[in-house]
Amino acid sequence: MCNVLVSHGTEYTIVWWIRATMDGRVAVAILDGLSVWLAISRCFPQRGVLLPLLWCLVVDDLLARFSEGGVFVQGYTDDTCLLAVGKFPNTVSGLMQWAVSTSGIWRYEVGQSVNTDESGLVSYTRKRKIQGFFEPQFFEVKLSLSGSVKFLGIILDSPLTWREHVEVKVRKAYNLLRDVLGGAGRVLRHMVVHWLYVAIVRPIIFLASLVWLPRSQAHSAKKLSKVQIPVCLGITRAIRTTPTGVMEAFVGLSPLDLVIQGKARSAAHRLWSLGCWPYLHPQLGHSCILTRLQKSDPIFSMGVDVMRPVFNLYPNIGLLC
Repeated sequence: MCNVLVSHGTEYTIVWWIRATMDGRVAVAILDGLSVWLAISRCFPQRGVLLPLLWCLVVDDLLARFSEGGVFVQGYTDDTCLLAVGKFPNTVSGLMQWAVSTSGIWRYEVGQSVNTDESGLVSYTRKRKIQGFFEPQFFEVKLSLSGSVKFLGIILDSPLTWREHVEVKVRKAYNLLRDVLGGAGRVLRHMVVHWLYVAIVRPIIFLASLVWLPRSQAHSAKKLSKVQIPVCLGITRAIRTTPTGVMEAFVGLSPLDLVIQGKARSAAHRLWSLGCWPYLHPQLGHSCILTRLQKSDPIFSMGVDVMRPVFNLYPNIGLLC
């Protein structure tokens, strides 16, 4: 860790202060009058900005190594996703094996551990048989091809139908509502039930809706409609045979599939206004959301009052005495 700080040009006073923060801590465990003291020489105190800042400095070296080898990498906190693209399966396998070996070398250099049980490998291709593809070795464990992989709460399946992702999110939201409302005996106030659903449960389903909505819109509307049933029953105290559409109109909840469409279109328009929307295939995949939105009304072809923040970490400020 200190070597990384020195390589980034950090002053030695700050390096020694951070080193003292790491080495000068003691953990104490007390049980029935017996106490155990243990000196801690690794990790950092929680609930501070020092831990994420230093982790970004450490993992930045790994991301730079991946970018030099033709492998696209996306990292968030301690989760990393690698993407190798190529025409030939053996070429893709070689790139992935190089990336895995590079991460192993980096692990030994910085002394970090990797959980191979949470690592997955999935291929995206229209070919039924992948000839010439070999499974890479990841820390003496061979990664086998699977039908789906989970990254940052998003389930990416091999054919990219997003059905598994929608089913998991709908099931999670439905079970959460059932446990909260059923466990409380449905004695919660109407406004509390409405707030729990709008502020906590519904954002679970909104995750990555911009990407999965166009592909799964045909088969997800019926599944999404089941989520609001326990909410409407908890607010109206109606019988179970009451039509869902009637309860939604009475409570003032829009159909969930329409709400998700609005969220996806709003996100697409915001990204386009900030210049973060690539027009590679305007009529395919999630890119069709923005195309249809701009064709529906010319006003959506205009920009918005949104500016991308720019951080100037090295301001040229002088002090006149």
